[in-house]
Amino acid sequence: MPPNRPPRAAATQRAEREAELARQSAERGEIETQAALAAQERLAAEETALALARQAEQAAAKQVEAESRRAESENRLARKEEERRQGEVQAAQRAAEAVRAAEAALAAARKRIEEEEQATQAARQREERDAEAARAAGERAAIENEAAARHAQRIAAATSAAKAAEERIKAESIEEAALHARIDAERIALAEAQKLEAQVAAQLAAEQARTLNEVALARLAAERIATETEAAEGAKRLHLAEQEAAAAARQRLVEDANAMLAAKARAEREAELAREAARRAEAETKAAEQLVEQARADQAAEAAATQTLAEEARATQAAQARADAEAEAARALAARREAEARVLAQHSARLAAEQAAAAAATQRAEREAELARQSAEHGEIEAQAALAAQERLAAEETALALARQAEQAAAKQVEAESRRAESENHLARKEEERRQAEIQAAQRAAEALRAAELAQTAARKRIEEEEQATQAARQREERDAEAARAAGERLEAERSVRLAAERRAAADAQASAATAERQRALAALEPENSGAGSVGSESEGQKLATVGLRRLAVACALAMALGMGAGHWLSGPSTSVAEPPPAGKPDFQLRLDYRLSNLPGSSKDRAPGGH
Repeated sequence: MPPNRPPRAAATQRAEREAELARQSAERGEIETQAALAAQERLAAEETALALARQAEQAAAKQVEAESRRAESENRLARKEEERRQGEVQAAQRAAEAVRAAEAALAAARKRIEEEEQATQAARQREERDAEAARAAGERAAIENEAAARHAQRIAAATSAAKAAEERIKAESIEEAALHARIDAERIALAEAQKLEAQVAAQLAAEQARTLNEVALARLAAERIATETEAAEGAKRLHLAEQEAAAAARQRLVEDANAMLAAKARAEREAELAREAARRAEAETKAAEQLVEQARADQAAEAAATQTLAEEARATQAAQARADAEAEAARALAARREAEARVLAQHSARLAAEQAAAAAATQRAEREAELARQSAEHGEIEAQAALAAQERLAAEETALALARQAEQAAAKQVEAESRRAESENHLARKEEERRQAEIQAAQRAAEALRAAELAQTAARKRIEEEEQATQAARQREERDAEAARAAGERLEAERSVRLAAERRAAADAQASAATAERQRALAALEPENSGAGSVGSESEGQKLATVGLRRLAVACALAMALGMGAGHWLSGPSTSVAEPPPAGKPDFQLRLDYRLSNLPGSSKDRAPGGH
């Protein structure tokens, strides 16, 4: 049995491994089952997403269709808007025809006024010409009243009224052509003014950008000037480096100064452009005021023309009811037009209102001419005239509505023009302030430049002075060394002379001692001659001693003279070391110190003793 145990253990282990493999395969099967379920769920989610995508595509298609329908509706609205605009243009053209009548009456009145003014201004001085403008309105009103009275008298005869109507129609056609030409010219001028304004706006934007660039350059220049000032302060400690930095700084400062001058010139040009824009805005404002005044005068002339037309209508009508109705309508229309004239502020609105009124007036004049011709030929025109009056009233009401719309548009345009003028004035003021600020900045930069140049000049002067002082100190040290060497040589010479003198004195003393001994020996040998011999020997010994002393004194004097001459030759002219050199001399000069009391390296700064 024992030999069978190992196979059983191996079988047991194999069975365990198989069981483990079975469990793993079962787990793997469960995992695969879960993965299959997850795949099915994912497929279901993808199908759901696909369905949602299809629904979204359908919704997008519907939205595209809705967008196309909306675009078509917008196109239809645009076409309707274009048609409406064309209708407004046609209405404006029809109104231009009505303006011609008022322009003709105004031209006639102006001609009469000019004739009267020319007759009256011949005897007046130049100061009274301004008063003529104030009296011109009254005179024009009187002339228009006289013209209305004459026109009422002219209406008394139907034939003459018909002829006058035909002549007026011809004049209106001529004035219509002139008015069309003037309207075209005004449109062209308005387009040119708009183009000029766009160019000015673009130029102002470019100038503002360039101004910002110049301000940035000015800031950079100020920073460079500050850094250069710091470099100048640091140059005090570094002489050689400061000279190169100062040269570069001067070049940069010159370039910055040129840039500042160029910026100043550009600022002046921009200020000139701003002033030109301001003058142009003032001129446009004055032109708008003149147009408003002309509109008021045209409205007054139109009111007069309306009154004359009302009088013509009252003359042509036979029935008193029609005459009263037309008179009331004319008065109401005149009152409404007077109220409209107070609101009207610009030329475009005036043209629109005048065109609308002129269209109605032209139609009314045509109907009245037809009625006048029919009244001359037949006497059954009153019923047709009543119907024409009703139609004219309806047309006048329509024209009045159009005029009110034109007035509202004119008021809006006037407000826009006033805002534009205010914005231009504000921009001009801002431009002037910016120019003043740039000029002040340029002045400050120039002052800083001058201060930097002065600081650099002072630094260069200090550097030169320090270099001169250093050079003078070197020369002084060299001369001190030369003086020290000369003094040492002089001491050596004096010492050698002193030693030679001492040797000569010792030799003389020895010679005198030997002479004395010889004399004493001679005296001992010759005692009999002691008296005379002693006197002679003493005198000879004294003579020898005197000669030796004289020789020593002469040698000392020669040595001193030699030393003094060498010192004077080395030192040159005597000058105090403590005092600075004169203005004309480039360096210091040293004085020879014979006492050697101010040697090089001495801790005390004492004055030399003397020459």
